[in-house]
Amino acid sequence: MGSDLSTLRAVRAALSRDTFSIIIDAMTDAEVKSLVGSLDKYHPDFKASSAAWRRVHLRALADGEAEPSEKPARATKTKGAPRKRAPKRECLDLQSMRVTRRRRS
Repeated sequence: MGSDLSTLRAVRAALSRDTFSIIIDAMTDAEVKSLVGSLDKYHPDFKASSAAWRRVHLRALADGEAEPSEKPARATKTKGAPRKRAPKRECLDLQSMRVTRRRRS
């Protein structure tokens, strides 16, 4: 059985408002969070919300007072100016590649 919004609203319509409210109150906080997360995962307040807010939001979704939030549009990246590359050297500078060691006496 899927847990989509139409199923939730059908269960809410089959039960009375009081019975549905008792069932929501009997659910654990993790169950409510999981259910609200699957129904309205793009709500801006979902991640930072409390368990009480999630229960109220679940009731509002079931009653039809609230609708799930739309997926936010992805921000497009603006391309900056292209980087200037250092000019290529045509030959190696052997003086800078020499390694000298001092001998210990």
